[in-house]
Amino acid sequence: MLRALATNDDGVWSLGLRLLVESLRLEGFEVEVYAPLGDWSGSSKCVGKVKPVSVYEALISGVKAYAINAPPALCAELALLSRREFDVVVSGINNGPNIGVYDFFSSGTIGAGIEAALRGVPSLAVSSYCGDDLRDYTRECMEPAARLAARLATAIASSRPDTYNLVIINAPKPPWKGVTAANLYMGVPWLEASIRGFVAKLSRLDRRKFYLEAPKGSDARALMEGYVSIVAVRFESDGVKWGVKGPEVDKLLSVAWQAARGLDAAAEPGRGAGRSLQADTGECLHKGVMQAEETEPEG
Repeated sequence: MLRALATNDDGVWSLGLRLLVESLRLEGFEVEVYAPLGDWSGSSKCVGKVKPVSVYEALISGVKAYAINAPPALCAELALLSRREFDVVVSGINNGPNIGVYDFFSSGTIGAGIEAALRGVPSLAVSSYCGDDLRDYTRECMEPAARLAARLATAIASSRPDTYNLVIINAPKPPWKGVTAANLYMGVPWLEASIRGFVAKLSRLDRRKFYLEAPKGSDARALMEGYVSIVAVRFESDGVKWGVKGPEVDKLLSVAWQAARGLDAAAEPGRGAGRSLQADTGECLHKGVMQAEETEPEG
């Protein structure tokens, strides 16, 4: 039986993680969950200063989960270094898109995938763009992305590709127009910063307009036009390459296209419609402490 590690950056209680776990189990995976206790969005691949961290046990869709007071990359690292072997790591399903080079270096969802890829385990980082309001992120919008991720996880875990070791997926609100290979958008988002008293605020401006200015072939443009974007990334000794092409990527796209066509029914309103991000996703069972040796701080 193939083994999958599931994690995310929105926290162990998020709807996206629960849908991912359900979908991986439906695909026949043995699933383990190591995920942040809270929201670590924007944490990139930071692991912080390695020290003992609090660990809570929980149940997520019937699967034992470790809720860790740590960023997603460290959650993945702890799982991969705890004498457990995984065939694939899947990070998501993120609430909101992770687009372009800017998010590649900022996203905690992608950061967990990078950690896995650097440690020799192929990974997927999966995000869903249902809208600009958290209330838009319901089961009927996010479940197709979770099902697609699970199908691609099977393909990747079974083939262990040589030409890529991380796949970044951004899925728009269904129904989708299709699936396409893409490259990372090189633009920097429009941001507004303000400091008032003791509060600093950073906000994105006109996300859709910004993405629509992206060139054809980019992940941003594909997402805004209603396509699932797939960016294949390769970490190797002489650097990192994104937008990887070749027969193995073509095969992955074929699997994705077939899966997307088969998910038409799943994209329609169904069970659990309208459930919010804070739906009852599990039950806290037990607290423990995971020990790690003291080392120098990391970024």
